Amino acid sequence: NTFDSADSLADFTQYRGTWGVVDGAVQLLSDPDGKNTYILYTGKDELTSLTDYVVEVDVYNTQSAAGLVARADLDSVHGNAQHGYCGYLSMLDVNGYTALFRAANAAGTAVTLFNTSHQMFRHASDIRITIAVRGNLVHTLYTDLHSGTALWGWTERDETWASGSF
Repeated sequence: NTFDSADSLADFTQYRGTWGVVDGAVQLLSDPDGKNTYILYTGKDELTSLTDYVVEVDVYNTQSAAGLVARADLDSVHGNAQHGYCGYLSMLDVNGYTALFRAANAAGTAVTLFNTSHQMFRHASDIRITIAVRGNLVHTLYTDLHSGTALWGWTERDETWASGSF
């Protein structure tokens, strides 16, 4: 999905905020609660039940925490929970000092599988976040968009979520 028009969001459900397409990119337009807001792909069943795939997102001018979710269980979404998704999350912190990877359980509680506290990027950086899932192998990678330099990567075998959306 290139997110080149407002129609690009038609297959996504928005939780706890309003998202829109601005200048060919998805942006959070409003965040009334000041809490975690996210969008999940809820379109075609064959894509919401995928087991093996790679999903990536380019995050420009990082000003707040941002992340990418894979294998989200759409039947277990907690729209009002702090972490309403249920699946794997690869996230970068506001200040560039924390990268984490975690699985949220069916109660909406996040279980951190790994995190690091070294500074991997500067505020206002442009970062690509990638998650690849195949079987019980989950891989996450952060890359600087301009230099192509890998900033941080992590691979883990985990059985928490076998399939799902992104």
